[in-house]
Amino acid sequence: MKKFSHVTFLVKDLDKTLKAYKSLLGLVPGTKGFVTEFPTVKIGILPFDGARIEFLQPTTDADDIFNRFLHEHGEGIFSYCFMIDNYDEEIRKLKDQGIELMEATQDWLFPGYSFRLAWIPPEAGLGIRVELAEYDALPPSEQQWGDEAI
Repeated sequence: MKKFSHVTFLVKDLDKTLKAYKSLLGLVPGTKGFVTEFPTVKIGILPFDGARIEFLQPTTDADDIFNRFLHEHGEGIFSYCFMIDNYDEEIRKLKDQGIELMEATQDWLFPGYSFRLAWIPPEAGLGIRVELAEYDALPPSEQQWGDEAI
């Protein structure tokens, strides 16, 4: 099962971006969104109509996927995300098709909830990076969000 979760935009200035979304579109984090900072990124989540926009601002000059994207493409859509059941099976199917995934485990976004994710690269034919997040390992608040999503 796949449930749409969010679109991720990489930005250079999260505060400026959130002010523009509030001013121009009236979107604010509210009770289902959040703005928080981690050691290498600041994240802002804006919920709207059964989906979310995630804004991610790198806060270091590390040679990572986020800074490379900003350097090569500038600000813009980095990926969109689906929450998936049967993570191992779904990932195996993609690898069996020869898809070279970038995989990670995140334990910093939701303390106490370590979850796996993988990105399908744009070169696989979808035109943009697609993130797949392990639904069953997400905290209940995120699972409920996914249950409300389109």
